Amino acid sequence: MNSQLHRLVERARQRPIPFVLPSIMVVASSVLLAMPHDKATQVWTSQGDGLDSMRAVAFIESVRSANTVTCDLTVRALRNQSWNGHSSGSGMLEPFAPDSASREAIGWALGPLSDVRVIPPLEVGLQDSSPCVRQTSGMLLGRIDHPDALKALLKGLELNNPSAQEAAVLGLGESGDQAVVAPLLRHFTAGSGHMRQLVAWALGEIEDPRAIGPLTDALKDPASEIRQSAALALGQIESPEPVEALLRALKDTNAGVRRAAAHALGEIEDTRAVDGLVAALSDSDLMVRREVVWALGQIEDGRAVTGLARVLKDDDAALRLEATHALGEIEDARAVPALSAVLKDREPQIRESAAWALGQIEDASAVDALAGVLHDSSVDVRVAAVHALGEIESAQSVGPLSSMLKDPNVKIRREAVWALGQIEDAHAAGPLSEATRDGDAEVREKAVHALGEIQDRAAVPALTVALKDEDVKVRRQAAWALGEIDHANAGDALIGALRDSDAEVRRNAVHSLGELELSGAVDALAGRLSDTDAQVRRNAAWAIGEIGVSAAPAPLLAALKDSDAEVRKNAAWALGEIQDEATVPALIPLLKDSDAEVREKAIHALSEIRTQASLEAIAEMLKDPDPRIREQAAKALGD
Repeated sequence: MNSQLHRLVERARQRPIPFVLPSIMVVASSVLLAMPHDKATQVWTSQGDGLDSMRAVAFIESVRSANTVTCDLTVRALRNQSWNGHSSGSGMLEPFAPDSASREAIGWALGPLSDVRVIPPLEVGLQDSSPCVRQTSGMLLGRIDHPDALKALLKGLELNNPSAQEAAVLGLGESGDQAVVAPLLRHFTAGSGHMRQLVAWALGEIEDPRAIGPLTDALKDPASEIRQSAALALGQIESPEPVEALLRALKDTNAGVRRAAAHALGEIEDTRAVDGLVAALSDSDLMVRREVVWALGQIEDGRAVTGLARVLKDDDAALRLEATHALGEIEDARAVPALSAVLKDREPQIRESAAWALGQIEDASAVDALAGVLHDSSVDVRVAAVHALGEIESAQSVGPLSSMLKDPNVKIRREAVWALGQIEDAHAAGPLSEATRDGDAEVREKAVHALGEIQDRAAVPALTVALKDEDVKVRRQAAWALGEIDHANAGDALIGALRDSDAEVRRNAVHSLGELELSGAVDALAGRLSDTDAQVRRNAAWAIGEIGVSAAPAPLLAALKDSDAEVRKNAAWALGEIQDEATVPALIPLLKDSDAEVREKAIHALSEIRTQASLEAIAEMLKDPDPRIREQAAKALGD
């Protein structure tokens, strides 16, 4: 699915967490605008001792005036350690960080914290009057991998200050250190209200099985917020132990608890939950049903197919979208009829997801339905349908896919050539050969690759032309593809490609000539043993050995002294294949090569030639300090 579809799926879930979750980019603008430019420049571009402690103070001050929503977002951003998945120095930050000082501030806060001098100001921040300062101080302390930071947080946990305690819990959860589980459990048992919610979250972050019992007991707590937080935490721990308790929570009177229980069961992925989740597809709360559908997709059990198929007819578009995705994850052919019907859904994102799901299932019964949407009004739907046909790999798809090679949209043509390559049917060779002349270089490259996968000799003329394509990636694929097809008519074109300016083209051409075993290519290959690219030389030595000749060419003997060990190794192997007695004097010095693998190949080659001189030389290798060499020598003499 494309990124827009993924975003819609994520919006549909809207799972409960202890913090608000709008766009994290708001944080960047709020934090940066709060910091005076002259002060920021001084702090974030200066150098010297104590710099990180200065930066900690400056960052704390920058968030002091943040409102509740912005503060929650700041804490979440610190947990993610990036803004929307991008590094702090990415171009995405330009609108919010117009100067280098601001970017430095973000980079410091989101980067690794290792300077212990930042601990004292952050420890003080745990008791600050500003909620945002307390929370960010706790999170930053939690990210410092040092015992003193953990001590500061544990000290904050025991303060007679509920706000400082909550900030400490945030940091302890962020630390992920199992050493703090015992004190957290004490506060979970003895605490109340929001504090217990935060502790549940922290226990879930740490993922220690010791928390399972207390969290499971909390599923019976009178407060629905505690039951909800406990369910979510159990899901994070991902142990199968609380499955039965979570199934009971799936029938809780509070919709938030039911939703959290469904999410937890999806995280745990235990098949015992399937029947209970399927029953919950009838829940009166839409958000619960969405979470249940997601959970069934995570568990991937075929028993959910019938229930999920019914969801595909629901009035809620986000729910239908989630159901198509879940069925794709389950990959059960029984879902094909229902998903095929959804290819006519009024929402293009849902049609796209249905096509993707059918591709995941890979059942040929979906081919006709998918072919029917190849001309959908949405490009994304058409791309998904083409891709699905490639995943299914049915010869029935060749005709419909071949017609898409003329589509005006380049994305469709690129996907179509890939799909035809997946199917590997000779009937596609003609249309794909035409596609090697497409105006788009990527289409040509993929078409050439597809022809190599299909391995039909009818493609050789088109591929020899492609060896001279203006785009180097096309030429690389063509040099490879001709070796896959194994047709002697490709020899002259491949020999010509040995002079290509691109090293990878030459590598592929040399390798293909070795695959074709064309004796007429030996002289040209011998010339490549002096190529400036080591891999070309390696391939050339190997290719000459593959082809086999009656007498070793002089350049192959010279390759035994190449500066690259792999070249020497391949040259020795090739001489063993050729078995020319005249090469024994050149091979014997290789028995003292600094590279053990070269010595092994030299032993093998001499044993293949098997003259008196070669056997005597091998016998000397029984004294080699490397046990593998001694073993190889003994085996060679025994043979």
